[in-house]
Amino acid sequence: MLTSRQSKVYRWTLMILLTALFIATTPLFADQTYTADEVADFSALLSEHPDVLVQEKALDTVFSVSFYLPYAPGEKIFVTKYFSLNSVLRRPARAAIFLTGPEFNGDFWAIPVEGYNGPEMAARRGFFAYTFDYIGVRNSHVPTDGSGIDFVTQAPAVDNLIDFVRRSTRTKRVDLIGEGYGAEVASLFSADKRRVRSISMSVITYKNFAPAIAGFFTKAFEDFLRAQPDGYWTPFFLPNTLAFSPNDDLRDYVFATQEGIYPTGPALQFYNFGLPVIDAAAARVPLLIIGGEVDPFPAAGDLEELAADWGDEATLVVIPGGNHVPRIESEEIAEQYFDALFDFVDP
Repeated sequence: MLTSRQSKVYRWTLMILLTALFIATTPLFADQTYTADEVADFSALLSEHPDVLVQEKALDTVFSVSFYLPYAPGEKIFVTKYFSLNSVLRRPARAAIFLTGPEFNGDFWAIPVEGYNGPEMAARRGFFAYTFDYIGVRNSHVPTDGSGIDFVTQAPAVDNLIDFVRRSTRTKRVDLIGEGYGAEVASLFSADKRRVRSISMSVITYKNFAPAIAGFFTKAFEDFLRAQPDGYWTPFFLPNTLAFSPNDDLRDYVFATQEGIYPTGPALQFYNFGLPVIDAAAARVPLLIIGGEVDPFPAAGDLEELAADWGDEATLVVIPGGNHVPRIESEEIAEQYFDALFDFVDP
C-alpha cells in the first residue's frame, strides 16, 4: 500500500514523464534546435521536494522549446512552443497559435514582463501555445525577394503549422490569435471549422483607414518600398508603436529584439490588393475583435462594420483609452486586452 507521500511522488513523476514526452516527440516532425533543459532540473527537484512543489503550484511552470518546421521542400519556419503541466493534463487538449504583425518576429508576443506575455499566460491556463517567425523574417526561410511576401504567401506555412499542432498535441481544433498582419493571415482560415475553433483579431483596419493614416500610403511611400534592395527594409515607425507603452522593461525588450530587416511585401499589399484584405463573407468560425477606443488607424465605425459583416459569430470589444496596440500599452489596458481574449477563447 502506497503512503500519501509516495503517491504524490509517483503522480508528479508521471507528469514530468508526460512533459518530457511532449518535448521529445517534437523532433519527430521538425528539426529541433534546443530543448527545455528546465525539465531535468524540475524532475530532480520533484524527487527531493514533492510536497513543496505541490504547494508552489508547479502545474503553472511554463516550459518552451523551439524548432524548425518544414512547410515546403527546403523551406522552414522557426517555431516556439510554450506549455505547462496544465497543458499536458488538460482534457480535451487546447492549443493556440499567436500571429504577430509583419515587422516583428514571433518573440513579440512573448514579452518577458509580468502581464504582457501572452503565450505564457495561455500555457498556464492549460493551452499549448505557439509563436513563429513569418516567411522572410529572422530565423525562418528568407526568399531572395521580399517584395512579394504578403499575407497570402504565409498561408502554406501556417496551414502546415495548424496540422502539426493538432497532430502533436492531439488537439481537435486550434485557436488563432492574430494582430495586424497576423489577423489577416488568420482570416484565411475563417471557413475552416474542422481545424480552427476561433479567431481573435486586434490592431486591424477592415475597409477604411482614418483620413490621417490613409494619407500615409502615398505614391511616394510605394515608390520608396519598391526601391528597397531585394524587397527588404528596416521599418522606421517602431518608436510610434511603443509611444503608449510606459513600461521601460517592455520598451527595452521590444527595441532589443525587433531589430533587423523585414519584407516590404506586407506594406505593399495595401497597394497591390487594397482594402478590405479580410474576407468576412467567408467567415464560419467565431471571431473576437479587440479595438482601442482611440486607435488612429481604422476609420470611425470600421470595426463595427467588420463585426456586422462577419455575422452573429462576431464579438467586438473596444477598450476604453486603448490606442493601436492595447496589449503593449499601460498595465490597465493590457489587462483589459488579455481579459477579453481569454474570456473569449477560454471562458
